Amino acid sequence: MTPSPLFLSVDIGTGSCRAGLFDVLGRMLATARRDITTFNPEQDYYEQSSEEIWNRALETMREALQEQDPARVAGLSFDATCSLVFLDRFGNPLSI
Repeated sequence: MTPSPLFLSVDIGTGSCRAGLFDVLGRMLATARRDITTFNPEQDYYEQSSEEIWNRALETMREALQEQDPARVAGLSFDATCSLVFLDRFGNPLSI
C-alpha cells in the first residue's frame, strides 16, 4: 500500500518563519518555528537578512519533516509577508 501524500506549508512573517506538515485530511502532523532577526541601525529604518530568512525556512521545513519521508510531500505552499531577495549561485539578484 502506498503511503498517503503529505503537504508542507511555510509562512514567513515579520518576526518568524513557520512550517507545518499536513495530511490529506488537513490534520497538522508537525510544526516548527524560528525567529527572524530585525536590525534597526537608525530611527525608522529596519532591515532583515534574506540569507537568514532562507536558512530559517530550510530549518523549519527539515524539522517539520524529521519524522516523515520527504518523498511523501505532494505539495508545498509558501507565503511571505516580507520582501525577499532571490539570488543566483554567484549572489546576484534574480527577477522572479
